[in-house]
Formats: sequence, structure tokens, C-alpha cells
Amino acid sequence: MSKLGTTPVPGAPPAAMNMFGVGDGERDTNLDEISTYNQPDDLWCAIQAELPALIKALPRERPASLQFPECTVGEVCAALVRDGCVIIRNAVPGATCEAIIDEMRPYCEAYRSTQDGNQAKRVGCVLSRSDHSWGLAAHPFVLEVLDGVLGRQVTMHDKTAMQEQLVRASYHVKRIAQHPYQLDITQVIAVAPGGRPQSMHQDSGKHLFDFRGMLEPSVGTIWALRDYTATNGATRCVPGSHLWRKNRVPDFEETVPAVMPAGSCFLFQAGCWHGGGPNDSKDTRWALNIDYSLAWLRQEENQYLANPVEHARRMPPVLQRLIGYSQAGSSLGYYDNGVQPRHALAADAKRIDWAREPEAPKKEESP
Repeated sequence: MSKLGTTPVPGAPPAAMNMFGVGDGERDTNLDEISTYNQPDDLWCAIQAELPALIKALPRERPASLQFPECTVGEVCAALVRDGCVIIRNAVPGATCEAIIDEMRPYCEAYRSTQDGNQAKRVGCVLSRSDHSWGLAAHPFVLEVLDGVLGRQVTMHDKTAMQEQLVRASYHVKRIAQHPYQLDITQVIAVAPGGRPQSMHQDSGKHLFDFRGMLEPSVGTIWALRDYTATNGATRCVPGSHLWRKNRVPDFEETVPAVMPAGSCFLFQAGCWHGGGPNDSKDTRWALNIDYSLAWLRQEENQYLANPVEHARRMPPVLQRLIGYSQAGSSLGYYDNGVQPRHALAADAKRIDWAREPEAPKKEESP
């Protein structure tokens, strides 16, 4: 974690890239070591104090395009404050992106769209279907950004104001320092040549309640699995629209394409207007959409159906927690008599109905 917004994040290649290696052992081992919520209060206070200076130092282009691993968490947070969106370039190798495409291609080929025509295919349940997607869903740099933007709400409030939002119930065993967050949706998006543009929208509407000015409820990421260009339908966004008044809708002339090479990540806040562009090229545009939200909100994609126990059991702990096999705060998400959800993933976990005698197999009647 970068201690200040101007200090590069540890994890330059090759160490940061090992988690995306082709060998399953390498990838799983490195992911097993990733955790969240480790940063002390003074670190986030320092980054927040630096935000005005960091905003002034951002490149003039909007959205800002920052190079990984040289960029810092502070710079990303500054870009989100200014524009509501940011590009993190070359965060994973192209080989990893191609592996995800190969794993998800059969599901995309079997998909028949009813929403955007058959040119645009959106296929979920990605973590259970693509092991190579794990390193993107739990990318350590992205999780550090989420610790600040969702957990600490650094783009919205200072430490005192954020912690005053958190309920202090009598049964809380320890002080809750930040909001817990979770995986909200995973989907591979394949837009074939001729694909029409997606309607411009904000993700904040899915939460039903208008959190504008109170807190940041969710953060979206779109990973370019192949090069994102203005011709092949790169996501179009409206930098600064997260600060607009309610009910203002953008004109197409206000949108800009998030052009970026394969392996890059377009990260945006819920209030930022965005939408997929038209694919006027001769090739399919491949992307992976992974969103995160506060863990006390309902997930857009039902992660327990998308990643049932038999699949979640083999995932690294950080993904199990993000999926929701964990408690949000002191009591949200337990099962049975207060049991932590992670215990359901143990190989020797008891059946829920352990006291019920299993039905004896029916005997076949003789002819």
C-alpha cells in the first residue's frame, strides 16, 4: 500500500505479476496472501490531505490515464474526485486476458441476447467459470483503491464524518473503522461487429436509494480483455458527471471513449455517466465488467447462485470474502446459530439438516 499519494505502490514486476501466472499454484498462492482492511487511519488521513495537490498534478486529459505499477492509490483517488472515473493502464498481462476469453468463449457462444440484439453478449458467473479472472477480481491495487473509496469514503468524507455514519450498536465487539464492501457483479461483455451503442446510464440507480452527497455506494471496473478503441466500441464516459445535479442527462458530444490497451482497467464511481460504444470495427470487442458495492447492500448479481459452495470452496479466501461468504459488520450474513459463513466452505462442514435421517434409496420392484 502506498503510504502517501506521491509514493509508488510496492509490487512492481515481477512480484506483482506472479499472481497472474499461468500456473494455478502460482496464482492461488499469491491470491491467498491478499487481504483487505489493513491500512491504518493515519495513512488514509494523509492521502486525503494530499488530494487537492494530487488533483492539480493530474494530467489534463480526462479521464486521466495512469500507468501501472507506477501510479499510486492517491492519484487514482484524486482522479475519481475530479472526474468520477480513471484508466489504470497495463494492470495485467495480455496473456491473462486471452486466457479469460478462452475460458468464457463457450458460454458467450451459447448465449442469446434479448436486450441489445445478438451483437452484444453479457455472460455472468465469471468466477466459477474462469479461474484466470480471479486475479482481476482480487487485483491487490484495485482492492487498495476500494479500501479508500468504499471502505473509508475518502472521496466523500474525512475520517471523523465517515465514522460518524457507522452505527455503534451495543453488541459490536470492536470498533468498526470502515464500511465493508463486496463483489457486486461479474460479466464478460462481447460486442460483435455492428453492435449498437448502449444507453448512457449511471450505476447508482440500481440501489433504489439516492446516496448522492452522503456516501459512495459502489465502484465499477471494466477490464479491456483486448485493446479498447474508439472504433470497436470502447466504453464512453462523461468525466465530471458524478458531480452533476440530479436528472441532468448527457449529450453524446459530452462523452469520450475510454481508449486503453488490453490488460487495462477503467474504474468509475456509481454516479459517473457511461455506456458501451458502437462497434464499427471488424472484430469482437471483449471486456470483463466487475463491480463492487457496500456489503450491506443487495448484490446486483446473486453471488451465492453464481458461485455456489462447491465452486467457492476452491477459491482463495479473499474471493470468498468478496463473494459474501463473510459477515458484514457484526451480524449481517451469519447462518444457523450465529455461525460465520466461511465455515460452510469447510470440506467437513455439516449438512444443514444433519439431524434428519437421509432417505433410504428406493428398491427397484422386480418385474
